[in-house]
Amino acid sequence: MAIVGQRYAYRERARMLGEPVVPVIVVKEGPPRSQKVRIRHLDGEYEGFEEWVPKSRLVAPWEEANAFCDDERRLLNAAKASGDVQGSIIYKAAEEVFGAIAELFGEELIFFGWKAIEQNLIIIREFEESVHKLGLGREELLPEPHAFIDRYGDYKAPFHVSERLVKDFCKRFPKEILRYIQLEENKWRQKAISASTLREQEFAEEWLVKQKPVFALVREWCGEKALIEFNEVAELRKEIRRLQALIEATARWLKDAGHPVKASLLLKELRTATNCSEYEES
Repeated sequence: MAIVGQRYAYRERARMLGEPVVPVIVVKEGPPRSQKVRIRHLDGEYEGFEEWVPKSRLVAPWEEANAFCDDERRLLNAAKASGDVQGSIIYKAAEEVFGAIAELFGEELIFFGWKAIEQNLIIIREFEESVHKLGLGREELLPEPHAFIDRYGDYKAPFHVSERLVKDFCKRFPKEILRYIQLEENKWRQKAISASTLREQEFAEEWLVKQKPVFALVREWCGEKALIEFNEVAELRKEIRRLQALIEATARWLKDAGHPVKASLLLKELRTATNCSEYEES
């Protein structure tokens, strides 16, 4: 994209959010590896002055400068209202719920920010579309203190908003969320069992210990009734797998004992009962 001749909002300390920006025009691009441009200042005490600067200091097209600064101001206010909750049990529990929701909907629509300034903020990507997909109340989210929609259409709000949303998700999708954390827990238990080194085993066991209160909080949000039903289903599935293994063993014994027809019929009935095709005759 050609930038020579374009006006930009310039900030000498590009990462200092909230600091003023000034208008400049790009008069020349440096070699690609330099990542520098020559600019001319268009206003203020340096008007007309030219200098070589890193491209990163061109923080936004000049026509977007007001919206850019508004976003930064609102972002700083939201971050201040959130405080530092990253790494807390409730933060990690909310992350687990968001992970389950992403898996359920097949895309990451709601999450905590990745940038340092946004890590304690909840973000709903493409807000107008996502609230409809997620079944959230648009009119309830917009008035939240320090919440805003940025110039790209993403909703950003302090951490306290996420607390209400994750509880709502747990109420509406308890089975899916409980299954998600159970699979994750099982995966790390298997890692602890099958670890090839003591260090790997200790790492997996330590992770499970740290996540125990996190998973407990998610299960609490899902409610006792949903948890009991989920555990009953899990036990039922475990019993089904046990019976399937028993039937398969019986079929192998029949075949080895000289009754291949009976073994085949037994496996056929098993396939019909489970509606799957993984039980092929060996």
